Amino acid sequence: MPRRIARVAGAVAGVLLLVGLINGVLFSAVLDMLDASYRQADALIPPDMQPPQAVDSPGSAQSLVA
Repeated sequence: MPRRIARVAGAVAGVLLLVGLINGVLFSAVLDMLDASYRQADALIPPDMQPPQAVDSPGSAQSLVA
């Protein structure tokens, strides 16, 4: 019986270690890649561009989404 418990505990520890590595490495790399692509897309917007004037448009002074 202790051998069976050790195998289950080892498998659980291995899965947790794998999930931790994926979350720490892969997830971080994906977020860095997305951040770089959004930075490039944001650079295409001219800095002197006026915000929208329509009340229902995101980014307007009355909008809750800034």
